[in-house]
Parts: sequence; C-alpha cells; structure tokens
Amino acid sequence: SIEILDPATNEAVTSYMPGNEYIIRMLVESSDAIEFGAQGTAIDANGDNAGAFTNPSGNAQLEDVGGRHILEHNSASATNAFEATWTAPATGMGTVSFYMSGVAANGNSTSQGDRYAGASLDLTEATIDLVLAPEWEAPRPFRTANQWTWQAPQAGRLVVSDLAGRTLDAIRTQESQTVRWNAQGIQVVHFVAEDGRHLTWKLAGL
Repeated sequence: SIEILDPATNEAVTSYMPGNEYIIRMLVESSDAIEFGAQGTAIDANGDNAGAFTNPSGNAQLEDVGGRHILEHNSASATNAFEATWTAPATGMGTVSFYMSGVAANGNSTSQGDRYAGASLDLTEATIDLVLAPEWEAPRPFRTANQWTWQAPQAGRLVVSDLAGRTLDAIRTQESQTVRWNAQGIQVVHFVAEDGRHLTWKLAGL
C-alpha cells in the first residue's frame, strides 16, 4: 500500500498543497515474509514526474530510470516500510498518481513462495478557499514563519481544526485583538462573532 503523510501529524492526507513537503510511505504487507522490497514513482496526468523525492529512509534509494524518478529499496530489507520526503509540485499540476510494486520474500534463495503485488494512490490538488459573509469584509490571516496571525474585527470565538475535524485551538477574542496560532498542515479556521456573523478559511501551513 501507499500512504502520503503530513509530517507534522504523521497522518495520511487526502489531498496535497502545492509546494508542501510530505512523507511517502510504501508498505509491503505479509505475515510470513522475512525480506521485503519495493519500487514506486509519482506522475501527473501526462505521465511526467510529479513533485520530487528526497531524503530516502535507510533501506531505500532514489533512482532515475529513463527520466522517471524512482523510490526503491537499496537491498533486501528486514522491514516492510520504505519512505522518503515527497515535495508536492507547483500549483496547477492537478491530481498526482502514485504507483508501487512490492515483493515479500521468504528467504529460501529462490522465487518459490515469494509474493508480488502492486498498489496505486491518486492524490488531488488542494485549494485554498476564502469564504466571507457577503455583508462583512475582514482581513485574512497571514503567516509568518510557523504561525498564523490575525486581528479579530470584533469579539467572538475562533476555532482552528484539521481536515479530519479535530479541534487544534479555540480562542475567545475581543474587538481588535491580535491572535496567533501554529501553522501546521492544512487547517480550517472558523470565526463566529458575538452578533452571529462568521468567517471561514482553509489555510495551508508548514
């Protein structure tokens, strides 16, 4: 199987933010094998390389095969997970397709009893959407280093959640108060003012 993980949370993502770094993890699953191998790549809709691989795990290496970037095992591995950093492509690439093949070997020095399998994963390009109540104009949060900063237009409550809906932060605000929170991963930020008006953003952090 293939997983693309947010390095801040180590949780699988369902879309990528252009230019962000993720962890690609290829898993070869078997209950009785003692040696494992894998090879994988990432391509766009035209069949070209999508993004870039760096920093392979100790049991993996990076290769270029006929112009195709490859993440693969560097020898028979006693562990079944192969990882690297994947830097997502620039804006406008669209869906990225990941493909891998894996082998689970029983160590008898022949191919008898060994198993081979493939896997694929499509990851869509995320978008950053700004949604404002039509009657209310307010500044958008801005990012400095690893923090978001925002000035509340009035008293209310700001809630920061991840894409799975888990609350990361909840802040009571006063009018004109400057608030800051960690910029990690993709966040959904929702502000509800005391008069009932609201603002919502999807923000891409580190």
